[in-house]
Amino acid sequence: MKSLITIIVMPTITPIMAAIGLISFDPSNWGGGLSVGNVVAVAFFGVITLPLWVTYMPSLVIAPIIMRKISQKINFRKFLLKY
Repeated sequence: MKSLITIIVMPTITPIMAAIGLISFDPSNWGGGLSVGNVVAVAFFGVITLPLWVTYMPSLVIAPIIMRKISQKINFRKFLLKY
């Protein structure tokens, strides 16, 4: 269930957050200001671009599936993080 939620949420939240970041960083280049219309337009443009579908979308589907399998292994649970 958690994998399904990740697959649904990440393609919607991440483009919106990226759009907010881009518009906040340089408003004159991205529609003139931070408004709902600008955020939706930039996020939509980001979602329909080809590089996103070739790289990001497959990783959203593959990563939760792989991590679920890895997290079930005993070595993953026993590994101690030290720095």
